[in-house]
Amino acid sequence: MVSGEELFRRYQEGDRGAFDDLVALYEHDFMFFLNGVVNDKHEATHLMIEAFAQLALKGGDFSGRSSLKTYLYTIGKNLAFRYVKARRKERHISIEEIAGGLHDVSGLFTIEKSENEKSEAERRIDEAVGRLENQIDAMSESLPPVTYFAIPSGHRVVSQGHVCRTVCRRAERVTITASRHYAISPQTAAYLNRLSDWLYVFGRKAVAALGVKQSLWTP
Repeated sequence: MVSGEELFRRYQEGDRGAFDDLVALYEHDFMFFLNGVVNDKHEATHLMIEAFAQLALKGGDFSGRSSLKTYLYTIGKNLAFRYVKARRKERHISIEEIAGGLHDVSGLFTIEKSENEKSEAERRIDEAVGRLENQIDAMSESLPPVTYFAIPSGHRVVSQGHVCRTVCRRAERVTITASRHYAISPQTAAYLNRLSDWLYVFGRKAVAALGVKQSLWTP
């Protein structure tokens, strides 16, 4: 069997097919290793592709002091640990927490509150907005850039998430219109705006986690 080092040398000399052979040599065990770290086969596949891409692009840094397998696994380990670290930042936001935030928002619309009660509700909303923004950033770190418009599809969870997003965005528009005629706390629209964005990123995250394909929008 030809070694990984020999296949990589051939690739560096211009034999593109040698890199395909290199991937075939390592991919099974490498995938098993990455999945053991991230515990997510779909994400492990993405990390494996990225690791091989880095090897192909930055392979000139390979000194030969260690085996090529060790070099490749080090790339993969760093990518996997970075993914796990980002995932740990994703503090779970429960349905109950979202319901509580919406209750505070609706309370500022419908109930006559004392200044202390109003300030307390606004403080809770500000904190909820901050948590939503933090999780939006954390979820986005593990998602690819948006390069197309997709029709929400592929799984019921994905579609329902986007239905919730559109309802939330509609509520935000109504709130902004109402604020032109009534004294409405600015925190209300801010929360609805952030929640709508959170639901959008949640939908994208669900697509990745469920491994489903969406229909692309063609104008």
